[in-house]
Amino acid sequence: MPAPLDTVTRLTLIAQASNAPLEHSLASVCVEYERRILTELWDRSGHLQWQLQMKQEEEDRRQIEIAGLQKTLNESQDTIRTLQAQLDQANRDVGIISDTLLTMHESYRERLERLDNLEATVQEINPLRQRIAELETELNVVYQSRSWRLIKRYWRTMDSPGLGPLLKRMRRTMIKLRHRSSNSE
Repeated sequence: MPAPLDTVTRLTLIAQASNAPLEHSLASVCVEYERRILTELWDRSGHLQWQLQMKQEEEDRRQIEIAGLQKTLNESQDTIRTLQAQLDQANRDVGIISDTLLTMHESYRERLERLDNLEATVQEINPLRQRIAELETELNVVYQSRSWRLIKRYWRTMDSPGLGPLLKRMRRTMIKLRHRSSNSE
């Protein structure tokens, strides 16, 4: 509610608003009547000025609120843009990771196939290993036998510089004779 206006301001207004010269006494009906109208006008004018000032203050508060909300909106939009950029980067990263994962899966599958092939090869090699073990056992038996010692002595004799060439010629001659005898039959 506006503060009531003081009397000095009202009387000054009356003096300025009056067309007719006023008497020095304010007790007359005419002056009282005019003073009441002017007082009402003055009160109404003061009230309207107060309302205008309140509306202006409210408008200023709203402008401040709007500026604050605009600032918040701008910050929110900046945050949204930043988050959108992060989301786009995360989506790109997910794409790269997905491609890498698919590549790793393909590589894993190929390695499993190679492993299966190697296991099949190992399964094929196992009988060969067993056969090698059997042959080594037989070879050890041969190496331990008396025949093997005789064969080794024969080879050494055949490789010796003195007796070796003579025995080789005899051997060739024997082979030729055997070959002729088998052809003549």
